[in-house]
Amino acid sequence: MIRPMRFAATTLFIATAALFGCGEDDNITPSSPDLEFISGSGFITDDVTVEPGSTLNFRIRADRGDAALDQLSILENNNPIGDLTRLTVEGAEPISNPISLSGDDRDGLTYTITIASSSSEESIDYAFRVTDSDGLLRTIGVTVTTEEPGTPVSERTGLLLSNSAGPAGKGGLDLSTGSETGSSSGDADLVDEGIDLNQPFDQNWIQMFSSTNGAELRTPASGLDYDAVLNQEDIVAAYNAGTPIATTEIVNTGDLFLVLADNVYYLLEVTDVVITGTASQGDNTDYYEFSVKE
Repeated sequence: MIRPMRFAATTLFIATAALFGCGEDDNITPSSPDLEFISGSGFITDDVTVEPGSTLNFRIRADRGDAALDQLSILENNNPIGDLTRLTVEGAEPISNPISLSGDDRDGLTYTITIASSSSEESIDYAFRVTDSDGLLRTIGVTVTTEEPGTPVSERTGLLLSNSAGPAGKGGLDLSTGSETGSSSGDADLVDEGIDLNQPFDQNWIQMFSSTNGAELRTPASGLDYDAVLNQEDIVAAYNAGTPIATTEIVNTGDLFLVLADNVYYLLEVTDVVITGTASQGDNTDYYEFSVKE
């Protein structure tokens, strides 16, 4: 009698497993390194603006993926920085860039890195890139803009320009002193346009002003924010972008004006317009109130 061959099913299973595989590892994608900025006092983690020649301070942390870390590159506009004297890594100038990693640093590292920024006014992309022994990489970066600091503005509030048909000695404004003057004074930079005698007392203030004695008056381009103007250079830029006018339109609270007088640039915000006339009497003591930056 011939006995059945009991190992046939086992043999078939082994053959099938060899042919098709029996695990999920065949489809796993190797994990790449992790890399991040560490925040802290004085460390850059986002886009910034600095003075030319400033020292840029970074702190980064990298961790390996499936393979050991191999290199760290410090990049400027996507190219390794070649002038190593501009760099320090953990307080020392590196001997190369990219930096070859060894020892425990191949499993993970935390480095403080400084870079000497550009001495020109420009925007540069700075980045850090770690590469592992399998060629996988991770990159992080920021944009650093270098520009000369502006000259802070000075500000005065409560400057008045009165209806020129009112009391003597008013109707003009000397921006250099902030004082009211007569409308015909040689010290005035701005002068009110007075009244329209064809209108009722409570409506006869023209509520417009003009520049005088060589001062130049402009209205700003749309979108200028008085509070956002912090440097004198911003006032000059706004003036250059403004529209020259001889006389304003009817002036309202919140209106902005730019003036160049005696080589000084001014930004004026109308903080109040006070109308004092009544239907029965016009005393012509109406006035504008300004805040002024220069």
